[in-house]
Amino acid sequence: MLTADHRLLDLRPKKEDMNGLACYVIDAAGVYGNFTVWFSPERDFNVVKSIFDERPGQVYENSPLPAGTHCRYEYVVDRFIKVDGLWVPAEATSHLLAELLSNEGYNYTQHHKRTNIKLLAPGEDDKSYVLYADDIPNGARLFDMRYKGAGAPEWRWQDDRFVLTPAKGGTPVPQDASGARGFGSAIVAGARR
Repeated sequence: MLTADHRLLDLRPKKEDMNGLACYVIDAAGVYGNFTVWFSPERDFNVVKSIFDERPGQVYENSPLPAGTHCRYEYVVDRFIKVDGLWVPAEATSHLLAELLSNEGYNYTQHHKRTNIKLLAPGEDDKSYVLYADDIPNGARLFDMRYKGAGAPEWRWQDDRFVLTPAKGGTPVPQDASGARGFGSAIVAGARR
Protein backbone atom coordinates (compact mmCIF):
# COMPACT_ATOMS: atom_id res chain seq x y z
CA MET A 1 0.00 0.00 0.00
CA LEU A 2 1.30 3.47 -0.88
CA THR A 3 1.52 6.00 1.91
CA ALA A 4 1.75 9.78 1.76
CA ASP A 5 5.56 9.34 1.67
CA HIS A 6 5.46 7.00 -1.35
CA ARG A 7 4.67 8.91 -4.53
CA LEU A 8 5.73 8.58 -8.13
CA LEU A 9 5.86 11.20 -10.85
CA ASP A 10 7.61 10.12 -14.01
CA LEU A 11 7.94 11.48 -17.55
CA ARG A 12 8.37 8.59 -19.99
CA PRO A 13 11.66 8.82 -21.93
CA LYS A 14 10.07 8.79 -25.40
CA LYS A 15 7.00 10.37 -26.94
CA GLU A 16 4.18 7.95 -27.69
CA ASP A 17 1.66 8.01 -30.52
CA MET A 18 -1.92 8.64 -29.40
CA ASN A 19 -4.62 9.21 -32.04
CA GLY A 20 -1.97 10.15 -34.59
CA LEU A 21 -0.25 12.69 -32.32
CA ALA A 22 3.21 12.37 -30.77
CA CYS A 23 2.59 12.83 -27.04
CA TYR A 24 4.57 13.28 -23.88
CA VAL A 25 3.39 10.79 -21.25
CA ILE A 26 3.41 11.35 -17.50
CA ASP A 27 2.75 8.59 -14.96
CA ALA A 28 1.87 9.50 -11.39
CA ALA A 29 0.97 7.31 -8.44
CA GLY A 30 0.10 8.07 -4.86
CA VAL A 31 -2.31 7.30 -2.09
CA TYR A 32 -5.28 8.59 -4.15
CA GLY A 33 -4.68 6.48 -7.26
CA ASN A 34 -2.58 6.02 -10.36
CA PHE A 35 -2.70 8.50 -13.24
CA THR A 36 -1.35 8.36 -16.78
CA VAL A 37 -1.74 11.42 -19.00
CA TRP A 38 -0.80 11.93 -22.67
CA PHE A 39 -0.12 15.60 -23.67
CA SER A 40 0.29 16.76 -27.26
CA PRO A 41 2.74 19.59 -28.01
CA GLU A 42 1.11 19.77 -31.47
CA ARG A 43 -2.25 20.61 -29.84
CA ASP A 44 -1.11 23.32 -27.40
CA PHE A 45 -0.19 20.66 -24.81
CA ASN A 46 -3.83 19.63 -24.42
CA VAL A 47 -4.56 16.25 -22.85
CA VAL A 48 -5.18 13.66 -25.59
CA LYS A 49 -5.79 10.76 -23.22
CA SER A 50 -5.90 10.24 -19.47
CA ILE A 51 -6.38 7.20 -17.27
CA PHE A 52 -7.21 7.26 -13.57
CA ASP A 53 -6.91 3.88 -11.86
CA GLU A 54 -7.65 3.11 -8.21
CA ARG A 55 -6.83 -0.17 -6.50
CA PRO A 56 -7.47 -1.62 -3.03
CA GLY A 57 -5.68 0.35 -0.32
CA GLN A 58 -5.70 3.63 -2.24
CA VAL A 59 -7.83 6.39 -0.72
CA TYR A 60 -11.28 7.19 -2.10
CA GLU A 61 -13.40 9.77 -0.21
CA ASN A 62 -11.20 9.61 2.91
CA SER A 63 -11.20 5.78 3.15
CA PRO A 64 -8.99 3.11 1.62
CA LEU A 65 -10.69 1.02 -1.08
CA PRO A 66 -11.36 -2.45 0.32
CA ALA A 67 -9.99 -5.66 -1.18
CA GLY A 68 -11.97 -6.84 -4.19
CA THR A 69 -12.74 -3.33 -5.47
CA HIS A 70 -11.32 -1.37 -8.39
CA CYS A 71 -12.14 1.80 -10.30
CA ARG A 72 -10.77 2.89 -13.70
CA TYR A 73 -11.75 6.01 -15.64
CA GLU A 74 -10.39 6.62 -19.14
CA TYR A 75 -10.83 9.76 -21.24
CA VAL A 76 -9.72 10.03 -24.90
CA VAL A 77 -10.04 13.09 -27.14
CA ASP A 78 -11.22 11.87 -30.54
CA ARG A 79 -11.00 15.22 -32.34
CA PHE A 80 -9.56 18.70 -31.80
CA ILE A 81 -10.57 21.87 -33.63
CA LYS A 82 -8.89 25.26 -33.80
CA VAL A 83 -10.82 28.14 -32.21
CA ASP A 84 -9.34 31.65 -32.26
CA GLY A 85 -5.92 30.15 -33.02
CA LEU A 86 -5.98 27.64 -30.15
CA TRP A 87 -6.56 23.88 -30.25
CA VAL A 88 -9.67 22.84 -28.33
CA PRO A 89 -11.05 19.31 -27.67
CA ALA A 90 -14.26 18.97 -29.72
CA GLU A 91 -15.13 15.27 -29.32
CA ALA A 92 -14.14 12.78 -26.66
CA THR A 93 -15.00 9.34 -25.35
CA SER A 94 -14.97 8.40 -21.67
CA HIS A 95 -15.20 4.96 -20.11
CA LEU A 96 -15.85 4.09 -16.47
CA LEU A 97 -15.24 0.61 -15.13
CA ALA A 98 -15.84 0.08 -11.42
CA GLU A 99 -15.92 -3.20 -9.52
CA LEU A 100 -17.49 -2.74 -6.13
CA LEU A 101 -18.36 -4.99 -3.21
CA SER A 102 -21.27 -7.46 -3.45
CA ASN A 103 -20.69 -7.91 -7.20
CA GLU A 104 -21.99 -4.41 -7.94
CA GLY A 105 -20.28 -2.04 -10.29
CA TYR A 106 -20.38 0.02 -13.45
CA ASN A 107 -19.14 -0.42 -16.98
CA TYR A 108 -20.26 2.29 -19.35
CA THR A 109 -18.93 4.42 -22.18
CA GLN A 110 -20.04 7.92 -23.15
CA HIS A 111 -19.25 9.97 -26.24
CA HIS A 112 -19.16 13.75 -25.89
CA LYS A 113 -19.38 16.24 -28.75
CA ARG A 114 -18.99 20.00 -28.23
CA THR A 115 -20.64 22.51 -30.56
CA ASN A 116 -20.71 26.30 -30.61
CA ILE A 117 -17.37 26.52 -28.82
CA LYS A 118 -16.47 30.04 -27.69
CA LEU A 119 -13.28 30.89 -25.85
CA LEU A 120 -13.71 33.24 -22.91
CA ALA A 121 -11.26 35.71 -21.45
CA PRO A 122 -9.87 35.02 -17.97
CA GLY A 123 -12.53 35.70 -15.35
CA GLU A 124 -15.43 35.36 -17.79
CA ASP A 125 -15.83 31.62 -17.33
CA ASP A 126 -17.08 31.30 -13.72
CA LYS A 127 -20.74 30.96 -14.69
CA SER A 128 -19.82 28.28 -17.25
CA TYR A 129 -18.87 25.59 -14.77
CA VAL A 130 -19.33 26.81 -11.21
CA LEU A 131 -22.61 26.24 -9.41
CA TYR A 132 -23.00 28.51 -6.41
CA ALA A 133 -25.08 27.40 -3.41
CA ASP A 134 -27.43 30.36 -3.92
CA ASP A 135 -28.27 29.01 -7.39
CA ILE A 136 -29.33 25.53 -6.23
CA PRO A 137 -33.07 25.33 -5.60
CA ASN A 138 -34.34 23.66 -2.43
CA GLY A 139 -35.41 20.12 -3.28
CA ALA A 140 -32.68 19.57 -5.90
CA ARG A 141 -31.60 15.94 -5.73
CA LEU A 142 -27.99 14.75 -5.77
CA PHE A 143 -27.66 11.82 -8.14
CA ASP A 144 -24.92 9.47 -6.97
CA MET A 145 -23.91 6.84 -9.52
CA ARG A 146 -22.25 4.71 -6.86
CA TYR A 147 -25.68 3.52 -5.75
CA LYS A 148 -28.43 1.90 -7.76
CA GLY A 149 -31.81 0.32 -7.18
CA ALA A 150 -34.23 0.49 -4.28
CA GLY A 151 -32.84 1.48 -0.91
CA ALA A 152 -30.19 3.83 -2.31
CA PRO A 153 -29.61 6.88 -0.10
CA GLU A 154 -31.16 10.10 -1.38
CA TRP A 155 -29.55 13.48 -0.85
CA ARG A 156 -31.64 16.65 -1.25
CA TRP A 157 -30.52 20.28 -1.14
CA GLN A 158 -32.26 22.10 1.70
CA ASP A 159 -31.40 25.57 3.02
CA ASP A 160 -27.78 25.69 1.78
CA ARG A 161 -26.75 22.10 2.53
CA PHE A 162 -27.35 18.54 1.42
CA VAL A 163 -29.69 16.53 3.63
CA LEU A 164 -29.75 12.74 3.62
CA THR A 165 -33.27 11.33 3.39
CA PRO A 166 -33.56 7.77 4.69
CA ALA A 167 -34.50 5.28 1.96
CA LYS A 168 -37.73 4.24 3.67
CA GLY A 169 -39.02 7.72 4.44
CA GLY A 170 -38.91 9.44 7.78
CA THR A 171 -37.17 12.61 8.88
CA PRO A 172 -34.22 13.88 6.82
CA VAL A 173 -30.88 13.45 8.58
CA PRO A 174 -28.45 16.42 8.27
CA GLN A 175 -25.04 15.31 7.02
CA ASP A 176 -21.83 17.05 6.01
CA ALA A 177 -22.10 17.89 2.30
CA SER A 178 -18.72 16.25 1.67
CA GLY A 179 -20.40 12.88 2.22
CA ALA A 180 -22.63 13.51 -0.79
CA ARG A 181 -19.98 14.52 -3.27
CA GLY A 182 -17.26 12.76 -5.14
CA PHE A 183 -16.57 10.74 -8.23
CA GLY A 184 -19.79 9.82 -9.98
CA SER A 185 -22.11 12.45 -8.57
CA ALA A 186 -24.22 15.14 -10.17
CA ILE A 187 -26.84 17.60 -9.01
CA VAL A 188 -30.26 17.10 -10.56
CA ALA A 189 -32.09 20.39 -10.22
CA GLY A 190 -35.76 20.34 -9.42
CA ALA A 191 -38.44 22.79 -8.46
CA ARG A 192 -37.87 24.99 -5.43
CA ARG A 193 -39.93 23.77 -2.49
